[in-house]
Amino acid sequence: MRLRRALFASPTKVIDTRKAVLQKQGFVLVVLLACIVRLAAAMNDFWLDEIWSYNIARQIDSMWGLIFTAHHDNNHILNTLYLYLLGDQYNWLWYRLLSIVTGTAVVVLIGRLACFHSLFEEGLVVWLTAISFPLIVYSSEARGYAPAVFFAVLSFLLIEKRPNTLTMICFWLAVFLGALSHLTYCFIYLAILLMSFFSTVKRNGLSSRSFAILMKWHGPPLFFLMFLYLVHVRHLIMGGWEVFSLPEVLDQTALLALGLPAGYFPDFLGIGIFCVLTGLGLFFLWRVGDDRWVFFLLAIIAAPALSIIVLRPQYLCPRYFLVCFPFFYLLLGRVLAKMHQDGGKAGRRFAIAMLVVFSIGHLSMSMNFLVFGRGGSLAALNYMAEQNNGPDIFVGSDNDFRIPKVLAFYMRYLPKEYKVIYFDRENWPKGGPTWLVLHNTDPKHQPKTRLHDREGHRTFRLEKTYPYGGVSGWNWYLYRIES
Repeated sequence: MRLRRALFASPTKVIDTRKAVLQKQGFVLVVLLACIVRLAAAMNDFWLDEIWSYNIARQIDSMWGLIFTAHHDNNHILNTLYLYLLGDQYNWLWYRLLSIVTGTAVVVLIGRLACFHSLFEEGLVVWLTAISFPLIVYSSEARGYAPAVFFAVLSFLLIEKRPNTLTMICFWLAVFLGALSHLTYCFIYLAILLMSFFSTVKRNGLSSRSFAILMKWHGPPLFFLMFLYLVHVRHLIMGGWEVFSLPEVLDQTALLALGLPAGYFPDFLGIGIFCVLTGLGLFFLWRVGDDRWVFFLLAIIAAPALSIIVLRPQYLCPRYFLVCFPFFYLLLGRVLAKMHQDGGKAGRRFAIAMLVVFSIGHLSMSMNFLVFGRGGSLAALNYMAEQNNGPDIFVGSDNDFRIPKVLAFYMRYLPKEYKVIYFDRENWPKGGPTWLVLHNTDPKHQPKTRLHDREGHRTFRLEKTYPYGGVSGWNWYLYRIES
C-alpha cells in the first residue's frame, strides 16, 4: 500500500512533503542553536543581581521564608527557591540551569503558537525568538525573567487549547509558577484575563454562565495572586537602580526588542518602528478574522501601560517588559511572512531587509556579549591577587554596595592565603587602598588614565579595563595606587 501511494503520489505533494520535512529539520537546528548560544552565554561572570539572589537563598531559614520573610524585589521566588534547593555550588553554571532550560523551551513553545498560519511563518518566529539578544541574556543568568517568559507563553498556549480539566489545571499551575518567577508575568496574565472576559461575554453575553466559566478558569489564579500580594508583594523593598524617565525606558526597550543598539539612533526612533510593526501585525490578524489580535494588543501595549499608570513604579528597566517580547516576535513574524508572500516585489524586499537588519543586530550584540560577558569581575580580582604585594588585598571603589558584594562572592575563587580587605569611601586608610575599582554601564565611556583622591594627595593609575557586552553587568576599571 505504501509503495502504491508513493508511485501514484502527485509530484507537487511529494515536493511539499519534502519541504515540510526540511523545515521541521530546520526548526530542530534553530532550537539546538538557541540552546547552545544560551549555554555559552551562561559561561561568563556571575554578576551582582545574581549574587544578590544567591545571598537571599543562603540567608533564609526555610523555603517558606522566600514568601513570608524575604520581601525584596530581587527575590524572584521560583528562581531563589531553585538556588536554595541547589545549596552552595562552586560552579555557578548550575544556578543558571533553570533559566537555560526555560529560555530554550520558549523557542519551542513560540513555534507551536506560530504554526497556525504556515510553516514559513513558524520558521520566521522561531528564528526571531532564538537569536533575540535580550532573550539570550536573560535565559543565561540565575534570575526569574526566563521562567516568567516561559510560563507567560505557556499560559497563552494553554488558554488557546481545547478546554478540558487537564488543560485547566495546567493553566492554573502555569499562572502560579509564572507569578512566582517574576511579577512582570502579570502583564501577560492580565491580558489573558481580559481576553477571556471579552471572548466569554461575546459568546454567552453578560450572564451567570459567563461568570461561571470565568471563575472556573480564573478563580484559583486570582485567589493565588491575591494571597501572594497580601503576604509578600505589599511588603516588598525595592533594591533600586539608575532612575530613567519613562520615554527613555520605552525607547531603550523598543531598540532592544528590535536588535538596534542604543545610543546610535535618533531619540524615539525605536518606539516609532516598534509601534508601526506592532500596528501592522494587529491589522493583519484583524483583517483575517483572527481574534487573537485583541490579546496581542493587550499583552504588548495595554496591560503594561495600565500597570504603569496604576502602580507608578519608582524604577523601570527594559527587562521589566521582557515577557512581552515573544508576543511581539509573533506579530513581527506575521508581518514579515505576510509582506513576503502577498506584498509583491516591494513587500518581499521589505521583509528580507527587516529580517536581515534584525538578524545582524541581534547576532552582533550576542557575539559581543559572548566575548565580553557581564564584565571582568573574577579576572580583575585574579589580576589584583597576582600583582599585589602580599596576601592582603586592600580595595576601594566608587560604590560601597555593589563592588564589595561582588568581591565577597568571588573571594572563594582566590588561593586560600589571599584576603580582600575593602574600605568604604569615607573610611580610607591614611595611605589609601592599593587598588581602586570603578564601574560604568556606558559602552562608549573612556576612563581617565590617572585619578586623584579628594585631598589630591594620592594618585591612582589605570591598570586594566574589563568591558562588558550587554544589558547585564558593567565595565570594570581597575586602578593601582602610585607609590
